[in-house]
Amino acid sequence: MAKRKKSGKTSKTPSKRQLTMWRKEAQTFTLRMAGAGYERIAQIVGYADASGAYRAFHRALARLIIDEPNEQRLLELSRLDAIQIPIFERAQRGDIEAIDTYLKIANRRAKLIGLDAPTKVEHDWQRELIDAGIEDPAETFEEMVQFFSDKLNVSDT
Repeated sequence: MAKRKKSGKTSKTPSKRQLTMWRKEAQTFTLRMAGAGYERIAQIVGYADASGAYRAFHRALARLIIDEPNEQRLLELSRLDAIQIPIFERAQRGDIEAIDTYLKIANRRAKLIGLDAPTKVEHDWQRELIDAGIEDPAETFEEMVQFFSDKLNVSDT
């Protein structure tokens, strides 16, 4: 928040308290991205308990994202980004193990963002039957239904 001057106007310069809060929030966010729990973050950053770290993380996150339901997805994507950078550099140099690891990271990212959605496949069974030599698939189907109905003694009533 900007400070109010005696004139009633606000100052754009953040206070020392605000700067300290932002620094702690950034540190909290970084530790959480790295997988640290809120209790541990509170100990490292200097919050009284895990709830302080939790609130700081969510304040920092609120400045970064708009869609809260995707919070975990965005956090995981950030983690993948962080580990992918050094792996990608090794993969570009031809390191087979790094290439394999990179592909696993890319696959995980694709799943998280929905790139691997199933594709719709149209199946034209009538064309297939015609290609197999059955001139009228609908008539053949009716013949098959009648055949099995007769075998099972099923009546049309």
